[in-house]
Amino acid sequence: MIKKSLIIIFFLGISLSSFSQALTDTINICEVTVTGSYSAAKQTPFTFQNLTPKEISVRSMGTEPAVLLSYTPSINFYSDNGTGLGYMYYRLRGIDQTRINSTLNGIPLNEPEDQGIYYNNYGGFLNAISNIQLIRGAGLSKPGVSSYGGSINFSSLEFANKFSGNVNLLHGSFNTWQMNAGINTPHFFIMGSKSSTDGYRDNSFNDSWSSFYGANFSDKKHTFKLYGFVGHQKNGMAWLGESLDSIYKNPRYNSNTKDEIDNFLYIHNQASWQYGHFKTTIYHTFLDGWYTTDMGHFDSSHEMGDLIWKLALRSNWVGTNVNYNLPVKNIFYLNLGTNAYTYSRGHTGTYNKISEEEPYNYFNEGTRNEIAPYAKGELKLKAFSVYGDIQYRHSSFSYKGGLPMETQKWNFLNWSTGLSVKVKDNSYIYYGLGKTFREPTRNDLFAGMDDLDTLDTALFNPMLPEEALNNELGWKYKKNNISFNANIYYMAFRNEIVLNGKVEPNSLVLHQNAAKSFRSGLEIEANWKATKHWEFVASNSFSFNRIQQDEERFQPVLTPSLIMSYDAVYNMGSFAYTGLNAKFNGKSYIDFSNEHTLPSYALLSIYGGLKWKGFELKGAVNNLLNDLILTNAVMSGDSPSYFVMAGINGSLSLTYKF
Repeated sequence: MIKKSLIIIFFLGISLSSFSQALTDTINICEVTVTGSYSAAKQTPFTFQNLTPKEISVRSMGTEPAVLLSYTPSINFYSDNGTGLGYMYYRLRGIDQTRINSTLNGIPLNEPEDQGIYYNNYGGFLNAISNIQLIRGAGLSKPGVSSYGGSINFSSLEFANKFSGNVNLLHGSFNTWQMNAGINTPHFFIMGSKSSTDGYRDNSFNDSWSSFYGANFSDKKHTFKLYGFVGHQKNGMAWLGESLDSIYKNPRYNSNTKDEIDNFLYIHNQASWQYGHFKTTIYHTFLDGWYTTDMGHFDSSHEMGDLIWKLALRSNWVGTNVNYNLPVKNIFYLNLGTNAYTYSRGHTGTYNKISEEEPYNYFNEGTRNEIAPYAKGELKLKAFSVYGDIQYRHSSFSYKGGLPMETQKWNFLNWSTGLSVKVKDNSYIYYGLGKTFREPTRNDLFAGMDDLDTLDTALFNPMLPEEALNNELGWKYKKNNISFNANIYYMAFRNEIVLNGKVEPNSLVLHQNAAKSFRSGLEIEANWKATKHWEFVASNSFSFNRIQQDEERFQPVLTPSLIMSYDAVYNMGSFAYTGLNAKFNGKSYIDFSNEHTLPSYALLSIYGGLKWKGFELKGAVNNLLNDLILTNAVMSGDSPSYFVMAGINGSLSLTYKF
């Protein structure tokens, strides 16, 4: 089956490479307005893409952002349960999403303590998004966690010119259901989403709901806006990988038991006031929930179910972003701002009894504080555009728990600069250079444990902050029915915090410092509207990456050297379309010493849509050849454990707009 997939991809690759084109018009390199934050524009000298509502609608089909983003260069994804609902993760240039800054209207979404982002806490998120800007590499600094992998800014749903609304119902494989409904007016919108699935793997269900809302009040001088969402999700845990023998016997097998579940409530609000070029936003995020895990997975002295950990989390995050954006006759743009926040999260661990002794309990609290002023500017002089960006970050982390720990403090100066040259009206060459510093997460500092005193001994791991120097050289071209974007990059690291392939009982993956490392590669995006009906899209990335530790050189964990995605789309006017997508992910390594591999895979999918009056019918079938595909792996002791993608599966969606 895999050979058949590779043959199809090979021929698609030949045809598309001969066209030498880039992204569809739904992923154009063009100026876009992103609320509350300076965004990359047409000539900004960095590698970026804009995803419009059309692209989001066609690609998402009720799934999380990871699936949508995987159609862009250098991004691969996997899910715990093998489907598009539940816990999903993506990597950009082999860098996990804790190292990718994500914002909503310029306001940070990555949790400050673990620097992660979990979209399944607010299912149906893409239904409330109008545009997405994806920047690869250091690029522009954004409020929140420092990022060298890239940054993603989501823009909220825009307010309608007149009253409108929609109702959507989706059904898919594995008893997957999703219902979305909402209304939109010039002054407010509200929408809700309800999702559920049994999951591909056993005991990997997902049951979630969410609501999204916004309000808009303005006069000639002032604009007040409110955006927010509330989400609740409950999952059957599937964070354990399986041996190849288990997968071959039963691909849907899941070692996590029915007693291992999670339950989280998530609330996010942001309120902004804009007066002229000045804008200030206050934001608040609240998280409350728990998850359970079975110690029997890690301790052979206990039988399954004998020792259940219940780990509870509650966090409050309050911050403000002050922003001043000054354009001068379309020649010069100056953006000044400061982001500041305080964040606290309580951790509670409760263990059931394993003998007549009392269960062991703990409570601790972590606190993060940060202030980060920044300045950005772009000067346009005829064919030239010069960009500069500097950000100072003062960040601290303190811990109150069973053992004392000194407050950790970091001071970083992140910067980037670049030059873009217009070769012709439809062609640009650009070069960008940026340096980023980033602190370790709480999980890094605690060696994967949830409490310093979990094992009656201090587990503090004084991991060093990492720094990256990022170089980007690229060419953008767009004319008539052809668009093309190609770039090369070189990222040099000191003390990079890299995956070592291991996982701890709290289900979090572990990292370690690497003295020296680099990531380099070539990324190509192309689009060709061949005829009135036919359109071809290509996305390719080729990379060469190394880690140097002592005298040894290794490839980074879970970083494939080759990622390709090709689309052939047939448009039947404005009322119908159908497309075929072919993906290929090259092999990667699971462990730090490069002894175990995650095999390459090819994936074929088909999708289409039909519009009639206010109705829209969309469908998709994934993994057409029903191949056994392994998408991720971790080391369980000395042996690898793998995560599997669902076999052939599909979904059908019906929307009515009024």
